[in-house]
Amino acid sequence: MNSEDTKAIMHRFLMALTQRSPADAAGLLTPNVVAHFAGLPEAIQGREAWTQLFSAYVAAFPDIEITVHDEIAEGNTATARWSWSGTHKGPFMNIPPTGKAVSGIAGLGVYRVDGGQIDEEWVIEDTMSLLQQLGVIPQPQAAATA
Repeated sequence: MNSEDTKAIMHRFLMALTQRSPADAAGLLTPNVVAHFAGLPEAIQGREAWTQLFSAYVAAFPDIEITVHDEIAEGNTATARWSWSGTHKGPFMNIPPTGKAVSGIAGLGVYRVDGGQIDEEWVIEDTMSLLQQLGVIPQPQAAATA
């Protein structure tokens, strides 16, 4: 597969995410996709488990807005940088809904494509900023000036 085809598949996947459509995004994943998310103890195995995870994000942040900033590809691997915002209206990571708006949650994903679908994914997101904005972790204090 050439780089442009790989990038196009990843782009379609990301656009399905921006539309808050777990089913459309999952249709671009292989049935046995493996998704690695920083902070989770184990990889997510399979399309159904991936769909449950993204559905949980949409349930927790029903107005989630994802903005893709950069996309690059080489061979069968593509990378994207994004940020997202939303309002915490449902349970998330055992945190009851706070009603707080979060913004600028940065993320980076690497996607390996096989047979026209994403077969493996690695995602890193700024969970610290998310938890701080939700009020679960205190915001850092500004350094005192002398």
